[in-house]
Amino acid sequence: MNTRLIIIACVIFSVVSPVNATSWIDIPLEERIAKNSVVVIGKIKIIKIAKPSEGYDRIYQHDTVYITVSKVLKNELKDKIIKKGSKHSIVIPSLVNELWHWGDIRYKYITEGIWILAFRDNAFRAEYPKDYQPLTEEKEITLILEKQGSKYIGVDHEIRTFYGMSVSSMIQTLGVAISLILIWRFVY
Repeated sequence: MNTRLIIIACVIFSVVSPVNATSWIDIPLEERIAKNSVVVIGKIKIIKIAKPSEGYDRIYQHDTVYITVSKVLKNELKDKIIKKGSKHSIVIPSLVNELWHWGDIRYKYITEGIWILAFRDNAFRAEYPKDYQPLTEEKEITLILEKQGSKYIGVDHEIRTFYGMSVSSMIQTLGVAISLILIWRFVY
């Protein structure tokens, strides 16, 4: 009987513990800046919130924010003109996501700050929590950019598996599933 109680307590603890708190792997700001081709200071002017949808798509969606650039800190895109005053759309994790990741970028209209952007699938993207930095970090980011020069190569440590979950989140979720199976096996 004590074995069953211990197993039940373990399952309850693993279910109650925050799975999403581990869903982002910490990547140093230096690597985010090195990995992405554009760093700008800009202010959000328009927000297009993703419409809630049915099925699997509802778990993790992306909004589109439109920023006006006030300063370009880095632009390695040869075919994209980015300058002061230019307006650009950015794909960003949605505010309506059912699967919210701790540390997702939280923003609102007129949010101004430093945007570290990737460009893929014909869109600018800010998908990692450190891809938005407050204006107070401009000096630090400028120093990082100067230190990196054009020879710095960042290492991509992001490992994503299912709906943006990290490997540690997947392992914890798998542990919960195995615990439930074991309880079912011992109880019934």
